Amino acid sequence: MSRLFLFLRSLLNLFNIKVVRIEALSFGFNRKGGFNIFFYRIYIKNKILDFDLNLGVENEFKQALNLLDNGNIVLCNVETKFLRQCWYYFLESSPITIATCFVLKGEYHNFHTSIKQNYNSNYPLNASDRVFISDKKHYLSSYSPIACPLPWDTDNITKISSSKETGYLKENSKMGLINCKEGLLFGPLSKPKIKAEYNRINKLLKSLKNNGYKRNSSDDGDIGGILLIDDSVESDIKFCVRLDTKGNHRASALVSLGYKSLPIRISHENIVRLSELSSWNYVLNNIFKKSEALKVFLNILNPID
Repeated sequence: MSRLFLFLRSLLNLFNIKVVRIEALSFGFNRKGGFNIFFYRIYIKNKILDFDLNLGVENEFKQALNLLDNGNIVLCNVETKFLRQCWYYFLESSPITIATCFVLKGEYHNFHTSIKQNYNSNYPLNASDRVFISDKKHYLSSYSPIACPLPWDTDNITKISSSKETGYLKENSKMGLINCKEGLLFGPLSKPKIKAEYNRINKLLKSLKNNGYKRNSSDDGDIGGILLIDDSVESDIKFCVRLDTKGNHRASALVSLGYKSLPIRISHENIVRLSELSSWNYVLNNIFKKSEALKVFLNILNPID
């Protein structure tokens, strides 16, 4: 990244304008309300509204939803029972949280065994396998699990794959793993990756125990979530928050330390309503049948514990 770009970015930040480098050449408006030009995304940063709202309380849920629908980014409290991780797990019993509990006890052998059982014994072989589509001729069967879209995703499969791969490479390089494309959402995982994850989680737990959890308003300063709402029955709306790519380690570490609710940052563009299923991107382009898209949604909303 050039010094000129860094200087211009810092200058624009003074005016609440954010510039980020993107992976592919792009022109036009983006979902953040700004525009893409060449390899850069430019948009006005939205203030994060820090509300002490509990999404499990009906009137507070409606208040948060109203703020989100008005284009805000909201930080609110979410009880752990409403949180989902690794797509199809309750946060409290997800593979990452189970493994983190072993780190907390200093049990590397059990951590290693847990990771191998959850990731290396049973893992998706392709993208369709990851969303439980058994049709071997399905469009997604020719793609890697890393490229698998959720039915409501708006990015194309190539961009999803590239973004995930780039993210894993950066994350792993920070842990001393060069050219490692493994991520802690599905397997298989190599021995060096498992060892590096143990060390990373152990360091995080020590920090949280010594200093507590301290958030900030930077891009990666909060645990990120996507709000899934089953509004098919207006009088009985159900919801969950699926953890996004940011903050999975923090979430599992906090749960293992006994937290019963977590501050989650939710963006106005990260709301998925079941009533809008017919207009979800990957339903419109016929990659997911409506029945397949519904199954994915319900598997996240109501995991089998």
